Amino acid sequence: MIGTGPSTAQVAPKIQPIVKQLTLFQRSPTYVFPRRDEPIDPRLIWLFTWFPPLLLFYHLYLYYGKEKSRPNQYSGTPEQAGAAKVALAHMHRQIQDPVLRAKLTPNHEFGCKRPLVLDDYYPTLEKPNVELITNKPVRITADSIISDPPSLLPKEDLENEPDGAYDVPPVADDHKEVETKIDVLIWGTGMPNLLLSQLVRVRDERSRWKFPSLWSRWCQSR
Repeated sequence: MIGTGPSTAQVAPKIQPIVKQLTLFQRSPTYVFPRRDEPIDPRLIWLFTWFPPLLLFYHLYLYYGKEKSRPNQYSGTPEQAGAAKVALAHMHRQIQDPVLRAKLTPNHEFGCKRPLVLDDYYPTLEKPNVELITNKPVRITADSIISDPPSLLPKEDLENEPDGAYDVPPVADDHKEVETKIDVLIWGTGMPNLLLSQLVRVRDERSRWKFPSLWSRWCQSR
């Protein structure tokens, strides 16, 4: 699978038990929160069924709880530091291998990339039939993916990537091309978010359209 964002992170745990080998290609890691998913208490379902206004109040409680989390996205706030701390603690609880931890530690401030909310993604990466590759795929053949570590990538290649791409600690074989044999290739790269630049119309102080020009290649914060 190419990609380690929300699409791949939801699919990988489902297919890992039924494949012989699962290889994930990661451009950059992101923060992951515990999902704490559990069945809804039947008594709560009964109350919502017979007293619908309670369900409305519950929705408002969830809504305003999310609204209060906005400072998590603001650079330098205590809330942002706290959110990152919760996510990193979640990773350390679920990932024991120090090399894998290094690959999965985000190299950006919390809020610069969409976080994940999952309990089964990290455990999947520690399964014996799963490999996480942080090289950049450069060629696809009939039965393999050829990838290069950052040390082999031309400078202009890295400059054309979003900030933080392929910025991971080097490993022993970080100076050679890698060929990974595959039977099936899954694109887990998600939606074409460049469409956002065409849908959102924002002007600067001089009344010039900004998003279509700033986000012509990819969407990123400045």
